[in-house]
Amino acid sequence: MNSDFFNKGVDCPAWLKRLTAAGSSVFPLKRILSSQIVFYPGAGEDWQPLELFGGASAAHCFIFVDYLHFKRPLEVEDWLRRISKYKLLSFRELREAEIFPEGLVNLNSKYPKIDDFQPPALRWGVWAVLESESGAKISLCYLSCEALSAFMSLWPAEKARKAPYAVVLHDYGFGANWPGNIFGGAASPMYIHAHDNNLLPKWLLVGTEPWPGYVAVRDGFQSKGMQHNSRILYKKKTR
Repeated sequence: MNSDFFNKGVDCPAWLKRLTAAGSSVFPLKRILSSQIVFYPGAGEDWQPLELFGGASAAHCFIFVDYLHFKRPLEVEDWLRRISKYKLLSFRELREAEIFPEGLVNLNSKYPKIDDFQPPALRWGVWAVLESESGAKISLCYLSCEALSAFMSLWPAEKARKAPYAVVLHDYGFGANWPGNIFGGAASPMYIHAHDNNLLPKWLLVGTEPWPGYVAVRDGFQSKGMQHNSRILYKKKTR
């Protein structure tokens, strides 16, 4: 898909353009949060959003969250090296204080169905910079923690932050997932938080129930690297 579909692409942020294979000792959280971000809860090893949004230069920053699929950072590094059309430019681990400087929101009391074995903490996190065949760069954070806690911590209710550009919604229903549609649909705690705090994204890439207030614009997208499920692209309705 070309950039025209997303109303032209956006320029790669200057701070990201400057990064080299040496990486950066300072994690640019504020700069990432001020960029157009694609957030993917329960990402596994599905790299299709990189190809869709990154390939069209619609977004250059991605935050993937999954606390089950990869067991350690080296597995993520190996996965990134296998992704076609991109080369891994730099890779380093993240401390919880770097990505969640105010801590990770504890939802166990608010949502008692959350997995008992998943504490409100970052098991591990990594920050990678990828470079496409055309030389465009992508920032990817991969976090091993509970995705809803991560979303509410990165976009807290009490702070005015730029809404994510896009959110990928899938409810795969693996044994350790929350029951029901935890990410998709009107009852999703993530939707409620985003709606109530003016954080609804412009785009949804959906393989489950869409959020209210969105209209389907194109179907036929396939996840890559996992189950090869079909997905539909939704756009936020304009008033």
